[in-house]
Amino acid sequence: MPNENLKQAADELMRKPGKIRGEALLNRIEYIRGMKGEAGVKAVLKKLKDLDYPLEFKKLKSLKWYSDAQGILIILVAQELFGWSDDDVFEMGRKAPSISLMVKMLMKYFVSLEMSFQASQSNWQKHHDVGSIGDIRYDGQHNIMTFKLNNYDMHPIMCVYLRGYFTAFASFIINSEKISISEIKCLYKGGAYHQFKVTWE
Repeated sequence: MPNENLKQAADELMRKPGKIRGEALLNRIEYIRGMKGEAGVKAVLKKLKDLDYPLEFKKLKSLKWYSDAQGILIILVAQELFGWSDDDVFEMGRKAPSISLMVKMLMKYFVSLEMSFQASQSNWQKHHDVGSIGDIRYDGQHNIMTFKLNNYDMHPIMCVYLRGYFTAFASFIINSEKISISEIKCLYKGGAYHQFKVTWE
């Protein structure tokens, strides 16, 4: 029997609209394979089936649209099965762009952080059909940049995952090992949107 709390969370999550490219689901499964091996992948797929939301992993196509909720459920299932902390979820997000062929192709055309995050507005729309990135403010003198993620209400775990993802995105451009991204406003903590702050040394 699946954990009742996870089952309830899964049912609520899967009722939410929103789609994402298959590449994101594939990347999350591949990350689990790299960390936990084939047995880990099988355990996640079995748990998804037990929750009544099976994933036909071998039939996934990178550019096809799938439920965003299904991709988030992969993260929640991995958290429960492997006892992952927020740091582990952050790391999954941080590794995602390095696995993504679409992101690699995009990033090779940009030479500044500001340009890359400006491009991320259209890049987000290519990968998601809900939410949008905007209000990008860049302060190169003080090494600070902020941006908003609007209209993205899926699950709080994505705040952690996306901090990792955006950290990796920034590291492709910034020549620094001290890059930090914090969420300074959050939809799940009384904010009207998510807002992230990037700082570096």
